[in-house]
Amino acid sequence: MGKTPFDTRFAQRTATQDAFFPADFILSSPQGVSKGEIGRIPPYAVQITFHREYIFMPLQHALFDLDDTLYPRNTPVMPAIGERIKTYLMETLGLTYQEATERRAYFNYTYGTVLRGLLQEEAVDIDEYLEFVHDIPVKDYIQPNPELAECLKSLPLRKFIFTNSYRKHAENVLAALGVSGAFEDIFDIRTVNYVSKPALHPYLTVVHRLNTTPETCVYIDDQSRNLKQPKLLGMTTVLVDADPNQWVDISVKNVVDACWSLHYLVDYQQDED
Repeated sequence: MGKTPFDTRFAQRTATQDAFFPADFILSSPQGVSKGEIGRIPPYAVQITFHREYIFMPLQHALFDLDDTLYPRNTPVMPAIGERIKTYLMETLGLTYQEATERRAYFNYTYGTVLRGLLQEEAVDIDEYLEFVHDIPVKDYIQPNPELAECLKSLPLRKFIFTNSYRKHAENVLAALGVSGAFEDIFDIRTVNYVSKPALHPYLTVVHRLNTTPETCVYIDDQSRNLKQPKLLGMTTVLVDADPNQWVDISVKNVVDACWSLHYLVDYQQDED
């Protein structure tokens, strides 16, 4: 794979490795990227924005967030879960709907998630909570994504789900998308002892479980705040459908473009080797 526009830009930049460059380089085309820009050509339009220039690490593991990352943000999965959370708080703690709404907001603000708030302040069965709030008709909300399935199938990295949710919900989402067989394993909230991202502990736990180093990992998420710790550890970071910050290496509009950005990184890496 010969020199590409990105390679030329890479060679010409002189700024420091830690600098943040909005839209440093964009791969985009109405018909998809051209041959030579990416080894495996997607048959549809992509747009991949590179925000940082550095020598790409020897990537081996792709860690994908689940909700609002693998499917569009406007999909009503998270609102449905939010309503189930409020129902759980009403039934378990004896709250009114308004009180449950306020308690949920308080837990999220104070602890990052309702789960952590319940662990800190209430005596509840956490597995029962997880089962209850994720009991939604996922297949009514999420349609199969054959473009994602095709891209994941040909991506030569080990692929995992890394989610603040729990395994059964992740399995339901993957089944609805038609990509259940694309991922080796699911690292859920129980894997990381109920400590949610963006805390450091979950990322360290996953790296340890993989018996690897952060530099071999690329992490894909829809929330920029969740990319700070992996970036500081040395992972490559990809942001989906959100405004980038200094912790973002690559930003894309959707998960299919995220997947193709990984193809580009792998092809670039192989070309360098």
